[in-house]
Amino acid sequence: FGYAYGSFILELADGAEAGLPLGMTIEQPEIAFGGEGAPLSDLLKVYEDKLEPVFPAAAPVPEGRPAAYTFTGKSLCAPTIKKTNPTVLIPVFPGTNC
Repeated sequence: FGYAYGSFILELADGAEAGLPLGMTIEQPEIAFGGEGAPLSDLLKVYEDKLEPVFPAAAPVPEGRPAAYTFTGKSLCAPTIKKTNPTVLIPVFPGTNC
């Protein structure tokens, strides 16, 4: 496989003639090639175990109830300057670190 911008991977019905076949679906939940297979459950475990120390899948549940939280809004003051008119135009274009 290589970079092929604008390419699609499609799942088509049997007998469809379009593109290059990459594989086929099977009944068992595994990825198989050349007579060997790897169950998807094992692949998922390997993938998740790699991330587990950084992003745990099951966070510990704290005991008890969280403390009650209250919020009182503050009154907001209106700005003293009602309207401003820009005096400088800075041209910014996408792709130029804008």
